[in-house]
Amino acid sequence: MEQHLFVYTRTKHFDYRLIYSPNNQFVPDDIRWKFIDFIREVINEDDPLNGEIALPRWSFYKIGNYILWGIGCRNSLLGSQDSDYTGTKIRGFYGQIIKVSDFDKLFLGFTIEYFKKLYAEKIVPVFETKRESEVNSIDSQWQPNIVLTRVNKSIHLPLNVNSNVTRILPSNRNVQEIVESALSFNEINIVCCLNNEGHARKTESCRFYNVTIIGQNEQKDIHFTQTGEREEEQPKKEKRDRASVKTAPKHSEAKDSMFDKCFEKLIEGILRMSAMFGLPPNEIINRLANKFPNKTSNNNVEDGFNQTGKEENDDDLQPFIPMKSNREAIRDLAGKRVERKSEKEEVPTSKDDSDIRPISFGKHDDEG
Repeated sequence: MEQHLFVYTRTKHFDYRLIYSPNNQFVPDDIRWKFIDFIREVINEDDPLNGEIALPRWSFYKIGNYILWGIGCRNSLLGSQDSDYTGTKIRGFYGQIIKVSDFDKLFLGFTIEYFKKLYAEKIVPVFETKRESEVNSIDSQWQPNIVLTRVNKSIHLPLNVNSNVTRILPSNRNVQEIVESALSFNEINIVCCLNNEGHARKTESCRFYNVTIIGQNEQKDIHFTQTGEREEEQPKKEKRDRASVKTAPKHSEAKDSMFDKCFEKLIEGILRMSAMFGLPPNEIINRLANKFPNKTSNNNVEDGFNQTGKEENDDDLQPFIPMKSNREAIRDLAGKRVERKSEKEEVPTSKDDSDIRPISFGKHDDEG
C-alpha cells in the first residue's frame, strides 16, 4: 500500500491550490481530475446556500485500486494557522491518495487527531512561506506515528453507485461502516456531514453518489437526468410554448451567434479562474497563448504580464487547475471548426485538451 498526500487549501500568502499532490507516475491524470473536482465540491462554500462547513466532512472516493481519503474542514479545527494575510478564515481538504494492492491490509485514520498531526507536520511549516515553489503540488508521502484503523470489505449498508442518483444516508450511520460497505465497488464516492440537502442537489464539479446530512436520519434518493437537472424540475413536453418555436436563423446568423456564445463562455471561464487563483486575467490568457504554436505578435498587447516588474519562470507559478465546467467549455470551443467570414475557410482546431493542459507537478525545493 503506497500513499501520497493530497491537500487542497491556501496559505497565508498564496491562494487556494493543491499544496500536496502525487505526480502522474503514481496516479493517472483522469483519476486525479476526478479527485480534484470531488474535493473542491466537498469544501464548496462559494454557494451561500451550502453554508460554512460546520462539521468535518469525512470524504471517500474509490476508483479501481485508488482511494482518496480525507476530510474537508475549516483550518481552525486542525490548528491555529486558520486565516490568510487579510484575516479571512481558511478551509481546505486534507487527505491522501492510496494505491491499494490488497484490500485486506487497508488502514485509515478515523480520528481528528490523525488530521491534526498531518496539518502540524505538513502545513504549519510552509504556512507563512513567501516562496511559491514550496506550496505548489509537492509530491510527498507521509506515514504518521499514530494508530490507524483496519477496514475490511463488508456490506453493512446498501450504497448507491448510479451516477444519476445521490443517496442520502441516515446521519447516525458510522463512517467506518459506510467506508467498509464501499470497498466492494469499483467506483463510488461518499461525503459525510453536509450542512443541507441543497448542497447535494446542486453540485457543479462532481456528483456525490452517497452523502449524509447533519441531523437528517431518513434515507432517500435524489434522481437526476443525464443532463444534470432534477427530474422533478423537468418541464412537461405537452406544455411547451409553441410561440417559442421560431423559424431557424440564417446560416450566417447561427454561425455568428454560436461563436459569440463560445467566446463569452471562454471569457467567463477566464474571469472565474482569475478570481479563484488570484491571477490577473491577462496572465491566464498569456499562459493559454503559450500553449499554441506559431503565435503572431500583437502590438496592442504588452509582452510579459508580471505586474510586479519581477521576471518569473512558469515553473515558479502556482498550478493552474480550471474547474470541470470550464475545462469542458474550452474543450467544446477547441472542438469547433469555425468558418471565417472573410476567407470562407475552416480552421482546424484540436479536439482534445492535451495541448492546453495547464497543471504541472513540482518537486520540493530543498535549497535555501
